[in-house]
Amino acid sequence: MQNTVTNLLGIDVPIFAFSHCRDVVAAVSKAGGLGVLGAVAHSPEQLEIDLKWIEDEIGPDKPYGVDLIIPAKYAGDEAGGYTMADVADRLGVSAMTVSAPTAATRSRSSAALPRPM
Repeated sequence: MQNTVTNLLGIDVPIFAFSHCRDVVAAVSKAGGLGVLGAVAHSPEQLEIDLKWIEDEIGPDKPYGVDLIIPAKYAGDEAGGYTMADVADRLGVSAMTVSAPTAATRSRSSAALPRPM
């Protein structure tokens, strides 16, 4: 069942699963949909563990996403803070697009980052 969304995201079916469970994310992506890991409660170490596990489970050709909350302003940002390029580099993504003010999504190929407020 191909359509504009499936073609844009490189998935087989228009099924999306937003979950805190890496097993659900991997299963949906393996089945041809787009699994998205809710990573707000993850420590940096646990996030790396779960991302590696998902990538090992689904292989290099299936997309998946990571749902993060990145505030447009935060304590300490007056001293420079991070640019969108810094965040994209840290997440290991190759492209960025602006999205809703409170949500960011990471996949192997693109990320949506918050608009400055």
